[in-house]
Amino acid sequence: MKQFRVLIVLLAFHYLAAPTQADLKADIDRFAKPFIESGNLTAMTIGVIKGDERHIAGYGETVKGNGKTPNAQTVFEIGSITKVFTGILLADMVRTGEVKLDDPVTKHLPKPFEIPTYKDKQITLMDLSTHGSALPRMPSNFTPKDPNNPYVDYTLDQMAAFLKEVELKRPIGKKYAYSNLAVGLLGNALAHRAGKSYEALLNERVLKPLGMTDATFALSEDHKKRLA
Repeated sequence: MKQFRVLIVLLAFHYLAAPTQADLKADIDRFAKPFIESGNLTAMTIGVIKGDERHIAGYGETVKGNGKTPNAQTVFEIGSITKVFTGILLADMVRTGEVKLDDPVTKHLPKPFEIPTYKDKQITLMDLSTHGSALPRMPSNFTPKDPNNPYVDYTLDQMAAFLKEVELKRPIGKKYAYSNLAVGLLGNALAHRAGKSYEALLNERVLKPLGMTDATFALSEDHKKRLA
């Protein structure tokens, strides 16, 4: 993901002046092709928007060896970019007054749900979103049956059981440490506060308003045909 961030930033700053379509295509090629040629990526689709102009370029193959170049309709698994959506949900619920950034996460979880503290300091929604919660990256009772879809069978009860036993090793809010567990907990807390599933909440607050009709939790047959 760091590679994608670098690519986006470079393109954004490069086009403060209006490019021609030929210039744009040449520069996207120059940035993108090394990622594919390195062998680190199989498929990549890049979209550039400036004013009313849009340009989409695909690189690599949707499946290695099939010779099919990805395009604007190609479906990609976004993985941890889901954390961005969870952050947007948090921001929106702060905006509407449903939650506050400094709310202890326990305030928005089903009872009983025990969250570890550090010297009586509680983990807040902000701590979870900014990876300052002091929670570990992953829970120790995470044993997925399918490594290609590892989170599908990890339940809220399993998360609660782990959090009840875990001990924080450092102060909360003092050090950045990436945590899938923390943002997963945040998503569950926001969904519980809204009284609906995370999927329903995200569809209502983010995906539908933005017209993101291809963003989905479960692949349709059409999605499967377009999946990289």
